[in-house]
Amino acid sequence: MSAKPEGQLLACCVRNDGRSEWVFTDAAGDAAVAISDTGFVITSISGKGRGVVAVKPFAPGDCIFSESPLIRWSSADEGSGSHVSSAWLQKKLTSMPQADVAAFASLFASPAHAAYGPAMAIWLSNAYPADQVGNGDGSAVYRVTSRFNHACAPSCVTSWNMARREFRLHAIKSIAPGEEITVNYLGPECHVLSREARMAELRRRGFECACATCAQPVACAVSDARRAQMATLRQQLEQEHHRGAGGAPYEHCESLFHELMRLMRDEGLPEVLAHDAIFHLMVKAWKTGHRNECIRWTKRWLPCVRTMGGEDSDITSMLVEALGIEEV
Repeated sequence: MSAKPEGQLLACCVRNDGRSEWVFTDAAGDAAVAISDTGFVITSISGKGRGVVAVKPFAPGDCIFSESPLIRWSSADEGSGSHVSSAWLQKKLTSMPQADVAAFASLFASPAHAAYGPAMAIWLSNAYPADQVGNGDGSAVYRVTSRFNHACAPSCVTSWNMARREFRLHAIKSIAPGEEITVNYLGPECHVLSREARMAELRRRGFECACATCAQPVACAVSDARRAQMATLRQQLEQEHHRGAGGAPYEHCESLFHELMRLMRDEGLPEVLAHDAIFHLMVKAWKTGHRNECIRWTKRWLPCVRTMGGEDSDITSMLVEALGIEEV
């Protein structure tokens, strides 16, 4: 499998008959490549190589991009084994159309993974985790989604839409034209991990994080302290969810939540990332007889879930049905 020639990028172009196709587009130097009418370009970013930059504004909840996996691995698939192996990946690549193989070969391969061979280096540098690709343990690589860079305070989140079998990116904060669009590679725990813990996980993907949250040592020490407090508060709220009426008074739990939100604002993290804490408080209110407060928190929780997964998210529908909620 040969590497992509220097200066070429994968692009989605609309043909004369209205259909789209993926092609390599010449983009020498710092030229940007637009992906159809998505509102973003893949371009050079200082200190990061290539990344994705908005060319139109996005609001919280906007679906930035969605696509099916280029290559998907799952432990539930017959003959796939317990983990991705070089032999499995090579077999998969030989059965794929040449255009898809070329798309895979165009993705970044970290030098830290070079010992595993070119194909595995690409996989290890770009695969998203298992629980985001359907049933069973697994992972997947994408043509475009795998090109979004990581940030510890990202501007969008990823989710798997089971009904459409697509991986989606939704904005969780306002994104202005010219801003890089970023995701979080580490999952929900990223927001309460220290810089060193995040770095240790990200090194497994073969890079050192240089996002705004991690860039300055003094700011990192303050950030680490905040995130440690956030972890404690989240844990306390989860415990009170399960303790119900036998735990601390509801009013105390509400004060814990407001402190959590203060820390998240200082950390540059939007409220949607506290959806689990809101849910814990919602259940606590219900179990302690604060019905009006439960309804109030439900009204605050559902928009967070919809922002992260979209209006047609199967997860949103499942939760709404399980709780017996129509529209609130």
